[in-house]
Amino acid sequence: PAMAAAKAGTTVVVAAGEYKVVSVPIKTAVTLAGRCAAQVRIIGAGKEPVLYAFGASALLTVRGVTVSGVHAGLAALAGGQLQAKRVFIEHASEIGAVANGVGSHADLREAVVDGTLAVTQFGIGAAAMAGATLELTDVRLRDNRAAGLHVRDLASKATAIRLRVDGTRPVGASFADGFGVLSEFGGTADIDGATIVDTEGVGAVVRNGNAKLSLRHAVVSGTRPLLAAPNMSAGVACHNGLLVLAAVRISDNVGTGLLVGGAQSKAEVDGALIDHTVLSQDNMALGLMAAAGAQVRLREARLSANLDSAAWVADAGSRLALANVLLDGTRATSATSQVIGCGLNVRFGARAEVQWVRVSDNDDCGVGLDGVGSRLDGGHLAVDHTIGRQGVHGSGRSVVFLGASGVLDDVQVHDSQGVGLMASGGAAVTATRVLIAGM
Repeated sequence: PAMAAAKAGTTVVVAAGEYKVVSVPIKTAVTLAGRCAAQVRIIGAGKEPVLYAFGASALLTVRGVTVSGVHAGLAALAGGQLQAKRVFIEHASEIGAVANGVGSHADLREAVVDGTLAVTQFGIGAAAMAGATLELTDVRLRDNRAAGLHVRDLASKATAIRLRVDGTRPVGASFADGFGVLSEFGGTADIDGATIVDTEGVGAVVRNGNAKLSLRHAVVSGTRPLLAAPNMSAGVACHNGLLVLAAVRISDNVGTGLLVGGAQSKAEVDGALIDHTVLSQDNMALGLMAAAGAQVRLREARLSANLDSAAWVADAGSRLALANVLLDGTRATSATSQVIGCGLNVRFGARAEVQWVRVSDNDDCGVGLDGVGSRLDGGHLAVDHTIGRQGVHGSGRSVVFLGASGVLDDVQVHDSQGVGLMASGGAAVTATRVLIAGM
């Protein structure tokens, strides 16, 4: 009651204890200061957020409290401004912290949003919607539903520094949602310094047109499939959006490390380690997959210890450009699988470009192209130690074009078990400065 009636500039100091409220709308500049989040608990019982700034004149500052309730925990609505520091948002319903509406802004610092409940359809940790902005600094989003961080709608933007998102789950066993970070429908997420782990679904994804996700200095690990969609799993994914990655590690995820698909999908990666992808139910464990017209540029990267293919690009219109990249240690999915264990795999009319690329220590094929329209161009390509497996037809080929085409300069093939360079099935290949040794 003191906050609801407070005049502009008022600071309400809250002693240790538990306080039950219906909901507290703030329409002016008010500060709520608790002794500390471990000792002050505010529990909301209304149909609105527990504490929220409403309207262009509202500035709600909250610090040192724990908030929980039957609706959202903290919110900035209709142009309101929210600043929260050293707060714990626990078991709120639908959304832990949200900025919603043009001009609305929420700033969370040194905060934890934990265990948001999906009473009707959501269970999101933190969100920016309908043109609002959200800032997160030293924030943990833990054990939430549907999405840890959700940015949606044109002009909505979230920026985060030193963000941890862990334990995100779908709303229920029959739902195909479960995203550590989700940017969609024109939203923009810009994250510098992140750990995204233990997600059931996709660790970080941008999708559904005109959306952007920028992820720097980040680790995405431990993603596993949804129960409702056992083949839907990737560390990082892009479907009809713009994905920008820099200085990231994508490791120990089920299915695909980095998945980019769709004619309006573009991914730019500068500095990445994609490794130890885990076999999915459909027997795939790709480091990188680009398909259905996607455009991917990968520089200063290593794709290591994956299964099936380190980099797999397929379908007409799909393009993959590799520069200063190492593709190594790719293994076949089983002892008897046919020609699966490839460094770079280009298929079904896709195209790839290489500059200063090394493909090393792969089971079956260093670089493989299959199908009319598939093409590989570039130079400074080194392929070595293609292992080859006994009893598997076609295993052990270093560079192979099957009906495909390409122009290559400065190709070196070393210490492999089978064919060094092969073109068949109507392939059209021009290769200059080729060295094949130690076969």
